Amino acid sequence: MIAEKFGAESGSDRILDLINKCFHTEDIIKVNCRCKEHGIVPAYSFIVGFPTETFGEINNTIVLAFRLQRDNPDAQLETFRTYTAFPGTPMWPLAQSQGLVPPDRIEGWVDWIMDDYDLEGMQIPWFNRRQRKWIGNISYLSILGNAVTNVGAGIKNPLVHGMFSVVLGTARKYYGWRLRTKRYKTVPELAIARRLRRKIFYRNEKNIR
Repeated sequence: MIAEKFGAESGSDRILDLINKCFHTEDIIKVNCRCKEHGIVPAYSFIVGFPTETFGEINNTIVLAFRLQRDNPDAQLETFRTYTAFPGTPMWPLAQSQGLVPPDRIEGWVDWIMDDYDLEGMQIPWFNRRQRKWIGNISYLSILGNAVTNVGAGIKNPLVHGMFSVVLGTARKYYGWRLRTKRYKTVPELAIARRLRRKIFYRNEKNIR
């Protein structure tokens, strides 16, 4: 069954008001329950790292995401993406007022990736480096815990596919648990995951740290 995508974005009513979503967390919860009643499979997207957002509000987003899955076991969680401002969007002036300095050349936009680390503070300078690492960890935990289900779909050998599925399933449970319990501040092995991801998908090693 094809999932219907919903931009839930945040578990904070203040942030939802800030980004003009025109709904609150209770509305998201009610819609999720109605999806369950009518057999609709929802896939929820979330964003962390908004200007002025606190980690208390980020934690509320994590809590909401897993409540949606608890209330509706068919609900899917997509990658928790890092807020990324772009010229012409409504949040652009606020991002600039919070310290955002946009690239002055087109090449500078290449590394504005919404689901990777922003260790140098190009995208979310309103957080310090340690906090930016936490936000990157949240994004990677969501990838490993929620968004890698189909990685082994192309493996034809039944034995290899079975072994891969066991390893992947264990990893998904572990990283999903870390995200659900908000244990995202110290996850050193994510540096390896990031290196592999950039090597395989981005093939751009100049920003690997």
